[in-house]
Amino acid sequence: MPFDVTLAVSAKTIRVDEQQSLLEAIEAAGVDPPYLCRGGVCGQCETNVISSDGRFIHNDHWLSEEEHRSGKKIMPCVSRFEGRSLVLER
Repeated sequence: MPFDVTLAVSAKTIRVDEQQSLLEAIEAAGVDPPYLCRGGVCGQCETNVISSDGRFIHNDHWLSEEEHRSGKKIMPCVSRFEGRSLVLER
């Protein structure tokens, strides 16, 4: 299901389609976020979650189980979000 993500640093709101990763949508919107592996193992794209109205589907191998449960961090290269809106730090 598509959702909107807002990047707090740039105040940019981006639509993320079902077939896109967060990272792909952010790049398509002209933002150059940090990344390296695109596989959820290097930690380069890790970002803080400011707010959300849904749940995360963490597909990374970087964050701990505790970090997954907290909902305070996400790896945009591989993780998904089920909800209507999400605000990330960057």
